[in-house]
Amino acid sequence: MHGSPSQDRIGAVLAQKEELSGRIRSMIEAQTNLRHEIERCVGQLRSADEKAVILMRYVDNEKWADISQLLFGGKEDFLDREDSYLRRTSKIHKRALEDLAEIMKVGCPSDSRQDDP
Repeated sequence: MHGSPSQDRIGAVLAQKEELSGRIRSMIEAQTNLRHEIERCVGQLRSADEKAVILMRYVDNEKWADISQLLFGGKEDFLDREDSYLRRTSKIHKRALEDLAEIMKVGCPSDSRQDDP
């Protein structure tokens, strides 16, 4: 004996929900893996300022002026030379991207953490 049409629709919707849930879990896992790889690559940058600029811009989605303020706002002449510090931030960013490109050519190190069962 077959179920009613409404039961068939409910079953189809539940199956679709399960399929979508699985796809979402896979996408979240892929995003998490990519984020970890990016963090490992950024971690290979030699300069703390380069790391900070990349993370603030691309992870925290900060504006350039805010990044410059965070890096150099404590300088006595920051307000008088704000444009100069913004250019310096841009140079740090450019150098960080160039360094990241080199790091990625040879490959970022594997995640050395061990998962405990």
